[in-house]
Amino acid sequence: GKGTIVALVAGMLIAASTVSTGFAAAKPAATDVRFGMQDQATRFVVELSEPVGFQIFTLPDPYRVVIDMSEVAWRLSGETANVGRGVVSGFRYGLFRPGTTRIVLDVNKPVRVKRSFLLPPSGDQGHRFVLDLEPVTPATFDDEARLTAIETPASALEKPPEKPSQTSSVEKSAGFSPDMQVRKPPVPD
Repeated sequence: GKGTIVALVAGMLIAASTVSTGFAAAKPAATDVRFGMQDQATRFVVELSEPVGFQIFTLPDPYRVVIDMSEVAWRLSGETANVGRGVVSGFRYGLFRPGTTRIVLDVNKPVRVKRSFLLPPSGDQGHRFVLDLEPVTPATFDDEARLTAIETPASALEKPPEKPSQTSSVEKSAGFSPDMQVRKPPVPD
């Protein structure tokens, strides 16, 4: 009777809300990473299933570019093409802390962030995080490293409460995390 129909409808609504909540809680996915040259700049692109907030800073000795973004699930297939292009000699990525993914680009000389931006989907491409790096002198690098990091609006980047970690502060400043995956350029035969 009516009670059975009400129970069925209520059950379907609960099931539908559980499914929609599950999808809403899913992390954005990083599905591809590539490098290229754009004029004199090295371009780094991460293909994403949805837009993410990000913050970028540089570190010296050795030179590195660090990208912190909202946590993503890494779904890269096989080896990443064009690793080691331009000023980038390799990269690693992983969960820095809950809510934050860290990408570290190892660079072979001092660089500056020329541009960084998110592109919306276009054609068969999804959302893309784009970073252009250009070489600079060591003095310019040192001057610019003292400036504030490039950051998307605070509302776009999740900043969870700081939790104690077993990773030392020296390792953190170098961009290391026990969960990071390392990608190095292929060794020529």
